[in-house]
Amino acid sequence: MHFCGEDDNNDPDTVALIDEIRLTNFHQGDDGTQMPKSVSIRIINETTDLFIANLYKALSASYKNCEITFNADTRRILISPLAGTITHTVMVRLFGVLYKMQAIIFNDVVIASDKLGVTPPPRSLDTVKRDLAKIWTNPKALAMENYTFQAPYFKFNPNVRLARGPLLVNTVELNLERGTRQCPYVTLHVSHRATEIFISTLQTTLEKKVGGRLTYNPSIRCLTVMPPGDNVSKQQLGKILEALYESKAIAYNDQIDACEGLKLNAPPEDPLKSKEKRDLTELYKPPHGGR
Repeated sequence: MHFCGEDDNNDPDTVALIDEIRLTNFHQGDDGTQMPKSVSIRIINETTDLFIANLYKALSASYKNCEITFNADTRRILISPLAGTITHTVMVRLFGVLYKMQAIIFNDVVIASDKLGVTPPPRSLDTVKRDLAKIWTNPKALAMENYTFQAPYFKFNPNVRLARGPLLVNTVELNLERGTRQCPYVTLHVSHRATEIFISTLQTTLEKKVGGRLTYNPSIRCLTVMPPGDNVSKQQLGKILEALYESKAIAYNDQIDACEGLKLNAPPEDPLKSKEKRDLTELYKPPHGGR
């Protein structure tokens, strides 16, 4: 079973830190079928020693009755049950450890389980937020972190509100460094009509999609987002805009406008999403006497 990430193996959202799971050391069972006595996983070159050590430790803790060895030359971890045969339980536990240690994403677990005849886990268990900063040496990381932004902010157009509904975030401000035009953090200017429930919802969404550190200043109604890494990447800024849409801070077409204004890849035009009416109950305080 080979892994290469869903779309782009340089994308931290989908990259697989192992590229192969292989059943090995087959022997013939009592019924004549070939039974594997070991399973090996191969770790990609672009991982740190910390990742390997943590993965080895997690596997050792999960398999009390197995011999586990790591070959630094081949970058393979070999798991051999003392009972002699790789069972369904061994594979389920392996996928669980690989997912929790961020070696593969949940969709990889589902695909691999299907290909190897293992019962896939329910989607409700897809809860891990990836942060590969200390375990993956992304070959594109420097280019991503050092992206130079041209526009210092994007202010949403207040003249199209009738069609799109009220704004709960008015401006996305990029705090650009002088000279480099790189962006260490982003400030979101929250509408004075947004409720505390909305602010909490937005923070939860940002934590899930972006990670890093969030700081809210209620006196000026600004939420500062500091994603993992030294500088905000185009991808991270795109995730922030996705979080604004998903938390109902802005409409779908606002997200498209912001992506285009900030030179990001915009989501596709979608007539249904463009016409959807956001339910802002408990999120928005209308003007006195308004609805």
